[in-house]
Formats: sequence, C-alpha cells, structure tokens
Amino acid sequence: MMKKMSLLIYTVFTVLASVSHSGTKQYEAIFAVRKVQKNKVQNSTGLFIEHTQKPKKLVLSFIDYKEPLISIRFQILKEFLLNTPEAELVLMIYDDRTKTEINNFILEFKPDYNLKNIKFIKSVTYGDSIWTRDYSPVAFVDQAGNAKSLIFNYNRDGVDYFKDQALLAKALKLPIEKINLNLEGGNLLSDESGRLYVSVAAIENNLVVGFSKADFENKKSEFEEIFLNKMAVKKVIWLPRVLHELEGTGHVDMYIRFLSDNNVVVASSTNLKINKTLDQIAKIISEKGFTVTRILANAKMVNKFRPQNIFPSYTNSILIGKTIFIPKFGVAEDTKAVKIYEKLGYKVIQISGQSIDFGGSVHCMTYLYP
Repeated sequence: MMKKMSLLIYTVFTVLASVSHSGTKQYEAIFAVRKVQKNKVQNSTGLFIEHTQKPKKLVLSFIDYKEPLISIRFQILKEFLLNTPEAELVLMIYDDRTKTEINNFILEFKPDYNLKNIKFIKSVTYGDSIWTRDYSPVAFVDQAGNAKSLIFNYNRDGVDYFKDQALLAKALKLPIEKINLNLEGGNLLSDESGRLYVSVAAIENNLVVGFSKADFENKKSEFEEIFLNKMAVKKVIWLPRVLHELEGTGHVDMYIRFLSDNNVVVASSTNLKINKTLDQIAKIISEKGFTVTRILANAKMVNKFRPQNIFPSYTNSILIGKTIFIPKFGVAEDTKAVKIYEKLGYKVIQISGQSIDFGGSVHCMTYLYP
C-alpha cells in the first residue's frame, strides 16, 4: 500500500515539476463530497453535486481582458464573494498588474476580505480561453474515498492548455491523471444518485468525419470505462446533441440545471428542431424521477457575432446554496426566467449574458469547488 502511495505522489510531483521547469504555460469542481480532509473524502463517490452542497472555492480565469467578457467575470467575482463571504479564490492571470487590479477591486466592495484567501496562478500556456469550466481538471472521488482529478485534452485556437490545467490541479491540491480524449467540463453534470449526464457530442468530438457505427460504439465504451471505473460514477446517461447549427458547444450545461428538492430545469425553444431534442432530454430526466420545469431559450434573440448559432441559456448558471446566478440578455424572457427560479425557491442574481455571443455563459466561465 505504501509503495502504491509513494508511486502516486512521485507521479503527480513529476508531472507538476515538469510544468514548473519548462517555463512555458489550465463546470462546482465536479465531485460529490461531504467532507474533505487531507485529500480524503467521506460518504460519496463521483462528481461534486453543486445543487446539494455549498461550494467554497471559485476558479475563474482573467487571462483574457477583452470587453465585455472581462466585466462579466468581475461581476461574477463580486457577487460570489458577497454571497460566500469566506470563500477562497483560485484565479488564473497573466501578470502582477492583473493581480493588483483584482485585489483593489475586491477591497472596494469588501474591505474586510482577507486577500490571503486568493491563490493567483500565472498562466504559462499563452492561451486566452475564458471558459474555465471546460479546461479545469475534472475532480472526483474514487472508490477509496480519495479526491483526484482527470485532465482531458483541451485545445483552443491551436493552444494546448495542459500545463495550466496541471497548475490548477496543484492549486486545488488534486492528484492528476492525463486522459488522451477530448472532453470539456461543460458537458458533465451529475445527480444525487451518482448518475452522470453527458451528450453524445463527447463521442463525436473524438471521431473523424464519416465515422462508422462501430467507431461510435467503441469510443462510447472507452468513455464509459473512464467514467465508471476511474471517476466512480454509478451510471452514464447519454443525451442527444442539440442541433449543432444553433447550439455549437454540445454541452449539457447549456440546457439542463439540476436543483435541490428533486427539481431539474430543462430549456425549451421556439425553434421546433431544437425543441424536439429538448423534449426528448426532458423526458429522459423526468423518467429518472425528477420534477422537470421548462424554461424558454428564445432562438429569435439577435446574436451580434454568430447570428446562426444562438442558444441564450438560462440553465448555464451557478448555484450557491439557495442562490442562483443566471445570465441576463436584456429581453422579456429574463423576467420570466427569474420568476421560474423564484417559484422553485431560489434567490436570483442576474449576470450579464453578453458572453453568449461567444458561445457560453455563467457556468462556462466558472469552476466551483467545495
């Protein structure tokens, strides 16, 4: 046993050391955990279930400073700290100037905040992805009750984010294992029974154009081996992909939000093709025993950057106890979305939804950890 433990520590140290010595440059960590002590977790396995436990750490990237995206992240940071006063922050930055700006920003609205609760990580990948959820290490609890993480391939605009992913894992004190498959964190959600929900986009994104049914099934089996045996989830629920032309990510967090008290919100759409798939997804979740509430993602909303690729999601949100952070798009549907969540018992905080122009929103930008 000691030999295995030593080998694990050595392996993790070696990976992280190689990141440090190279001098070059990482959707709710996602595992079910009741208590963490010295990397030992009790009572549950699988992914962190955000809707039943109040996360205490926020991972957020400030490596891209373009507007309107940077203002949205500062807004998320402020609201998170106001609702989780003792929270710790793990923030990815490029330079000390960004660190100073963030510290000053926090002290303006929360002068008593202990800045020692912030871990600043200097990015070494020179990428500019704001989608922290997608490239963060996927944290989980294994069968032995240990907190660990998997790092999947994340390449954006020709940049490999592995070294930043490893730095994040180190900051969160998580052992890592590299998995040579493409998978983003926004395509992973879990319920209280340990079931993992993932869209078939995960499989398709690892196959070449014109793949056969056999290719699909083989890759599916490869993923299930990882989910069931490494991540210790109880069951994998594969969901159909929403029409690609109108929702380009293929991520389940774009149209599903698990809540407490057996409630789940599933998006609906005025686009009939999209809504047919969303109806199928709502039926699958309802059959698992959940009470499903539908919330409109109006496909007629104007998208400034990608008019043919719009999915204004109100499920792409984060949950802090009974407070939910949802995007605001400046349309009538905003008020309807607020009322739906309030009726389900939640205090609603609205965050600018302009990031949807780039393909994501509040949940995509953040990674929460207990």
